[in-house]
Amino acid sequence: MFTGGVTTDGYDVKGAASETGEEAAPRWQVVLRRLEDNARTRVKLDAIESELILEADACDLHRHLGYSSLAELLERHLHYSRHAANERIRVARELLALPQMRAAYQAGALSFAHARARRSRCRPRSDARWRSHVTTRAWFRAAAAGAT
Repeated sequence: MFTGGVTTDGYDVKGAASETGEEAAPRWQVVLRRLEDNARTRVKLDAIESELILEADACDLHRHLGYSSLAELLERHLHYSRHAANERIRVARELLALPQMRAAYQAGALSFAHARARRSRCRPRSDARWRSHVTTRAWFRAAAAGAT
């Protein structure tokens, strides 16, 4: 059973400011901030992994290691299910043809789940239109939050 808080980045998840002397943030704000930080980090790591998958594909890494496919390599070394491995490979390859979507993914503005969902509806001719839509939605979201 969980009985204590986790200390990260100078804040105790219980809400007490540690070492910084700053006013303590409520526990829920600290937890929310950490969850959002984790999500941003995961998105960036997914984008890096996607580029590495393309590199592994280009140099036939799976063949050098004795695997029958790139998906098998991802299963064995990254512990993805066969379906998840195939999805990662498919999205990485399809983002090559969608430069604006790929740039948004690499910048952390788009998660893997969003890239996977969007790639089925987005083709190279609609890539610019999609990017315009995402930028507009992000601007409206920021304006509603008072960030602009």
